[in-house]
Amino acid sequence: MSGLGSRLFVPCLYVAKKDDDDEEDDHGVRLTKAEKAEKGGVTLAIYKDFYNSFGLIFSIGTIFAFAVYQGFAIGGNMWLSVWTADPEASTSDQVRNKYLGIFGLFGLLQVRRQDIFFVFRHA
Repeated sequence: MSGLGSRLFVPCLYVAKKDDDDEEDDHGVRLTKAEKAEKGGVTLAIYKDFYNSFGLIFSIGTIFAFAVYQGFAIGGNMWLSVWTADPEASTSDQVRNKYLGIFGLFGLLQVRRQDIFFVFRHA
């Protein structure tokens, strides 16, 4: 990961600007406050703070769950490539159903990967 330096860049999220008509309660106290948008990258110190807040197990579990999700997504895409390259898939219902079933399984596993994370987290 050379070249990243001490900053990782992620898309900026912009927050709503303060309106002149922010709500006030019955006593004239402002219920909301102005927010500002910051630009730039997220420093590694921020990621370290998140890690310290979440703990080792949750951090590793999150990375593991994301990797599992991506693995199933890549597997589904690769299976789709195999399916579309097979000429029998368009003529034989049995072959088409085989490809469709396995492709659906990849999709289901993508969705259900959160169960894998839940088991890992509470082990």
